Amino acid sequence: MKKTLFILMAALPLLFVSCDGKQNPDNPGTDVPGGETPGGSESPDKSSSLGINALDLGLSVEWADKNLGAKSPGDAGYYFMWGETQPKDNYAWAAYKYGDSESTLTKYNLTDGKTKLDLSDDPAHVLLGGKWRTPTAQEWLALKQACTWTWTKQDGSNGALATAPDGTIVFFPASGGKLGGSLQDAGKWGFFWTSSRIDDDPAKAWCFFVQSSGISYDSFKRYYGMPIRAVRDKE
Repeated sequence: MKKTLFILMAALPLLFVSCDGKQNPDNPGTDVPGGETPGGSESPDKSSSLGINALDLGLSVEWADKNLGAKSPGDAGYYFMWGETQPKDNYAWAAYKYGDSESTLTKYNLTDGKTKLDLSDDPAHVLLGGKWRTPTAQEWLALKQACTWTWTKQDGSNGALATAPDGTIVFFPASGGKLGGSLQDAGKWGFFWTSSRIDDDPAKAWCFFVQSSGISYDSFKRYYGMPIRAVRDKE
């Protein structure tokens, strides 16, 4: 059976190494992606009015109980290009806000050195306000390591149930991802952007994804459309 582009791109991270072999998020250190927390101004918290609840899993941040834009935990919600704050009809370089190719990136490139999303470019912060934002790769890694992961179904959707040491649970749907105008791999894979781009390859950012065998990660081109699971800084 022919594999989709998302599955082909995601095959390598099952070895738990990055694409260039230089970084390994399972071995925290100075090269861990997403180790810094984005700073910035704060706007009113709109999460309650949008049906988003914060769950304390005993980690450094609280996690949203559903995807950004979702009506229920099993709903996909919105799909975003990395660093864009609104969904698109077409997920391709030609439609990307910050450049139409890998060599024409106007922000988060090797020149400006930005490797974390500014809050103004963070859809979780823009839509939810308050202390909400897109998690860093390091925060996703902490969730991966702290929880027990079980493949199950909720609200009619396949996905992974993360159980924290204190028994708190949170569901991550296998909502696939978008390329061009097409949804791919829904029901099999659930892709989630982090706020961290790849240090030496600005055309890519870190993504964590769930599947029936567990949770893993890899780098993906910034124009891919993926859901976002927001986090909120603790008081």
